[in-house]
Amino acid sequence: MTTPLTPRRSTTRQDVEDELDSLFRLEDEVAGEVLLVRHAQPANVAAPDAEAGLVPDPMLSCEGLHQAERLAVRLCSLWIDAVYTAPERRCFQTAKVVADVLQRPLSVIDGLADIAFDPDEARGDVASYSARFSREPRWESLPGFEPGKAFRRRSVSVIDGIVATHPARRCVVITHAGILNAYLSMLLCIPRDLFFAADHASITTVRYRGDMYALRGLNDTSHLALPDSAQGVLPAFTPRSLPLTNR
Repeated sequence: MTTPLTPRRSTTRQDVEDELDSLFRLEDEVAGEVLLVRHAQPANVAAPDAEAGLVPDPMLSCEGLHQAERLAVRLCSLWIDAVYTAPERRCFQTAKVVADVLQRPLSVIDGLADIAFDPDEARGDVASYSARFSREPRWESLPGFEPGKAFRRRSVSVIDGIVATHPARRCVVITHAGILNAYLSMLLCIPRDLFFAADHASITTVRYRGDMYALRGLNDTSHLALPDSAQGVLPAFTPRSLPLTNR
């Protein structure tokens, strides 16, 4: 006796939308998450001392310390594997506050340092730099700065190395606006070396699984706007799903 075949239900628009929604969120248990944070506000510093060869490396301002504390409280309800930081003092101080509150290990990664700049190679005033970058939004257009391709390779290599160390886990990376732009512009296939202004102590959230990445939140500073009594009530990233890329 032959068993009649059950008619196969045709795919509906809702089926496809539900599947794509799940794909773009990367919320399954084997996906990981990296929280990319720009350091908190630094103190004002004097111009570099060219004769002594000194480059400003400011510590956090009083407001910056307050921002770092708010950032830490925002993250304290989450399980964080580890905290990574660029070597500059404004990054290290921000990361130290976060790592101490979360009681997680803190690692300094030289490759997360800000884009290099040689003042001896600089040409022209600030206005001329702005004009050049408006015409050609790449670091190569600005004399004295580290070449954009090398900087982007460094940014991607370092953050991808951190991500590979924490599969299906969550970690925090505290660095500079230039590094964030370099990494995200690669992730989203944006040709500009700078495409957004990262705020101090902001959180940008990227989820990953294998060679698939999803940007889940960009430049989130909602923890800085809340009164102190309301800290810790917000999630670490916004629910809105943003572009997904394969690499």
